[in-house]
Amino acid sequence: MIVLLCGENDFERIRRLKQIRQGFDGIAERFDGADLSSEQLADIFAGQTLFSAKRLVIIDEPSANVELWKAIDSWAERLSSDTDVVLVEQKPDKRTASYKWLKKHATVEEFVPFTERDTGALLAWIEAYGKAKGVTLTSAQAKRLLARGGSNQSVLAQAIDKLSLVGQVTDDWIDGVIEASPSENVFSLFETALQGDRQRVGDLLSALQKTEDAYRLFGLLNSQLIQLVMLVYAQADASKVATDTGAKSSYPLQKMAPHARRLGTTRAAELVELFAAADLRLKSSDANPWLLLEATIMQMSDIANG
Repeated sequence: MIVLLCGENDFERIRRLKQIRQGFDGIAERFDGADLSSEQLADIFAGQTLFSAKRLVIIDEPSANVELWKAIDSWAERLSSDTDVVLVEQKPDKRTASYKWLKKHATVEEFVPFTERDTGALLAWIEAYGKAKGVTLTSAQAKRLLARGGSNQSVLAQAIDKLSLVGQVTDDWIDGVIEASPSENVFSLFETALQGDRQRVGDLLSALQKTEDAYRLFGLLNSQLIQLVMLVYAQADASKVATDTGAKSSYPLQKMAPHARRLGTTRAAELVELFAAADLRLKSSDANPWLLLEATIMQMSDIANG
């Protein structure tokens, strides 16, 4: 039997491989595809199991071995019924004849990573994973964990593993076991500006300057502004905006809805003009991007609270 485990969701792919290894009654053999010689390939696919009834062979990045990948169908014909081969490839080229052959003749399991749009599915996963680890999370705590960790399951799983060591899970524990994701930091900056806390805005910008690229940060702030403006014109109806934009969850929009209710269309339009002007300056001048960002965020705070 040949199994191909692929996809860029490292957490689920690794977990599935662990399940296969645990289900095998013996010692699995593991090889780096790029290092396999012709003799080793012959031993894997045509050799006999001398010391056990079954053999499990794991090959990482098989496409790195041209001899194996281009002739996978020929090697598969020689595979002993006593040997199971698991190919592990993060991002196989689906255009190749080899992948198409595997898709048709082998067992292919693809693990696609979650994105920030998969809020509902991620919250369900957090709840299930937490339950399996003996961690009880309220709905608000699960959302807090997701907001801080983003869509990276490995990061979220590590945080839940740490929380399993404490008794009562609190917001402080959650904040202590997982650093805020870039999107959460940007939302905090955006929300703080809307609240008019200029001192806090300066502190957040200083912290972000140590880890973030100014142009990427401005792009994320633009995304927050677009959501805010949509909410303003939808009269703060987060569910409607989520439906109209195809968002899988309205939770991020619900967090911004209170600000949309008090802004009104006039100030929303002023914010759009402010960000458009800042975007033009970032792209067409030699101005220090962090100084420009700071000036824009401070002006945004003034407009939102004027």
